[in-house]
Amino acid sequence: MKNFWGAAEFKVKDLNISTLNSLKQYNLSAVSHKEDKAAEGEAADEVISFRAPIKYKKKILKLLKNHEVSARDKFGAINVFRFFIKKPVLVLIMLGLVFVASLFNNLIFNIKIYGASGDREQEVFEYIEALGVKKFGRREKLSNTELIAIENNFAWVAHATSEVRGHTLIINVYEAENNVKPISFDIYSAENAVISHINVFSGTVQVKVGDVVQRGDLLVRGVYLDKLGAEVPIRAEADIWGIVSFSKSKTFKYDAEIESIKESLARELITENFLETPTFKTFIKIENDKKILEVVATETRLV
Repeated sequence: MKNFWGAAEFKVKDLNISTLNSLKQYNLSAVSHKEDKAAEGEAADEVISFRAPIKYKKKILKLLKNHEVSARDKFGAINVFRFFIKKPVLVLIMLGLVFVASLFNNLIFNIKIYGASGDREQEVFEYIEALGVKKFGRREKLSNTELIAIENNFAWVAHATSEVRGHTLIINVYEAENNVKPISFDIYSAENAVISHINVFSGTVQVKVGDVVQRGDLLVRGVYLDKLGAEVPIRAEADIWGIVSFSKSKTFKYDAEIESIKESLARELITENFLETPTFKTFIKIENDKKILEVVATETRLV
């Protein structure tokens, strides 16, 4: 990469050693010697060839002003830069081609539906078009919401998946046996808690972080509005956590008992309060000369 920005190639006749040594400060490379053919009876001229970074071209030519010298530019980044500076129209055309190529690379040119045929295949095509999924759309899979909408819109579809292969969107539909499939449902809180984390995959959320909820409160409705503005029933799916405060304690004598007591109290808290993957904090206190281990459930999944 020594001459990344370009190099100049020189040929000099009868270059003396002193001048050659002076030129070495300019990072010469590919230095070679040869003799030019001369007419009969005449002495042959010695020609020295070498390359140097393009930035030193003017300085070298100035140093060789009293010599017979030829110089030509070799390909490099600086030559490319100069080329494009002189041809702005070509630059614009190339940038336009890159933009068009990038645009087309992110488009879907074809949609295929597997698992359905005839009228059913056409029904799915018409439905996804109503959702805004068409050819020449963005090159991406269907969202979970769109897949669940397909499942809920057709009684014969038990499950739907999608994938992108090249520029083709593939939708796989799996038929339900006897048109029987899971019923859509809402999500309700399993505990009294303060909402600490919400991640809804499908459905319409009814609460926000910081809300106080009671056991049985509605957290996510099993519906969503499609692009036509219609309310579509779906299977609500979410990961919602809340801050709780359930505790149990037990006295102990020896520190070696702490871990086993902690595990026992945690299991009791989970079982008695129907907690799902809760987080715990442990406290040790002394009352009336007795050591007490307290385990507190601080956060739990509510759905």
